[in-house]
Amino acid sequence: MSVYTPPHLRASHDESRHGRPTSRLSVHEFEDTRTMGPSLHHFYTNSPAFQRVRQMKRLYGDNEHVNQKFAQNRERSRTDDHTLAPMFRDQFYQAFSDMVDDIGGPECLLVPNPSTGAARFVRKFADLGCAPGGFAQYLLTTFPQCTGVGVTHPEGYTMTYQSWSNAMQQRFPVHFADLTSAPGDLAARVLPDLDMPMTPPDSPSRTARRPVAQHSNLCDVVIAGAILCNDRTRQGQPVERAARPLLAFAQLRVALSMLAPGGTLILVASANPNVFCLEILGLVRRLFAGGVRATKGRKLHEIRSAYYVVGQGFKGANPDVLKQIDEAIRTLKRRGAQEGQYNPTYGGSEDDDEISSVSPSGSIVPTPLLLHPHLTEIDILRSDGEWLLRHYEPLWTRQADALERALARVSSKSNGPTSDGDRKSWRRSGVFDEPARSRKISQRGGEYDAMVSAFEHGLNVGSAAHTSSSSKSRRPRAEERWM
Repeated sequence: MSVYTPPHLRASHDESRHGRPTSRLSVHEFEDTRTMGPSLHHFYTNSPAFQRVRQMKRLYGDNEHVNQKFAQNRERSRTDDHTLAPMFRDQFYQAFSDMVDDIGGPECLLVPNPSTGAARFVRKFADLGCAPGGFAQYLLTTFPQCTGVGVTHPEGYTMTYQSWSNAMQQRFPVHFADLTSAPGDLAARVLPDLDMPMTPPDSPSRTARRPVAQHSNLCDVVIAGAILCNDRTRQGQPVERAARPLLAFAQLRVALSMLAPGGTLILVASANPNVFCLEILGLVRRLFAGGVRATKGRKLHEIRSAYYVVGQGFKGANPDVLKQIDEAIRTLKRRGAQEGQYNPTYGGSEDDDEISSVSPSGSIVPTPLLLHPHLTEIDILRSDGEWLLRHYEPLWTRQADALERALARVSSKSNGPTSDGDRKSWRRSGVFDEPARSRKISQRGGEYDAMVSAFEHGLNVGSAAHTSSSSKSRRPRAEERWM
């Protein structure tokens, strides 16, 4: 059976017919796992899809024409924000439509009525990071009777009402606020707008008789889709490493406070297995009875690590969980203030998964968790490692495929012949068909090897080798302890 080879890596007809294809990723090009923390090491050594997407990121990022293209896009975004905002809104609208199609259509956005089994439709929703308005536009047009409320940063993307009727604008008041400043109080300020008369958010009649947020104000759907943008270019990443995990936990805190029992959470996330991302996934998995899915737009952010986590059947706000998130937010703010720049444990940019926690002696150590400081990333791997691998692998495969297509397009437009090395396909060589190979290739020091052996031993808790009474784990019931 023939194997697909991306166009930019295809050899000549004679070479492909008579010569034996060689790997684009040679034995010596496997990554050195000595620089990886336990989580990154676990996924890299157990997932060919993860190895492949990391390789494609390097190939794509090292391409000169790709860098020129992104530089042009950044400059255009800096100067033409108002012109581009409608285009971005339409792109987000289509991405949300793709996401809803992936889960079965609008009638599947909410879990069915538990008593009758009938489909439920959205009545109230909240959109955190709502500009330029594509997600809200989809819900307002798909569910004509629903109302919503939006929150966006005053210095973020422009909210675009082009083609919106006055009635649609009245059904969706927008607040300008920083989600990270006081996430515990933001829900109480915003939720009453869902039941108030349709007047501007800052009008005297609205603020004078603002009620206290009640259970009836809670939302069927909450979209936590705020993303970080550089104020100057509208793209790129902030300097502070605390910014990304801080925003992630802050909007999760607001979303859980606004979501009604049985509701659906749509959360922006990164397919890079940073430790704070693993923490959030593990928490969401336990808070939603209807399951957690991963979905990605078919065009928007196709080559990036961004995707959406869809949690359905919310069990209801848990005060203990909200307190844990509040403490994690305080910890992130405290570290950022003390260090000026966040401790590199949790990574900064969207595709920054190279960061590890390092001891004073210079060795890699497991990263402590933000929600449970007495535990480390190893505890998540022990309790959720297999589920996380199943969750991530389709995303890695999809992103790698998109990067291949994008690189093929760029290469076909560039001038000059393709080098022999670039024409050889590492995909068709089968080098990624043996996940265990990278373990043999990695040259690890004795101290790191001992650490890896220790956490891999812990990952086997519950297996046949550790269930006998004579061989009890030192740290049993990892999942229960982590919660």
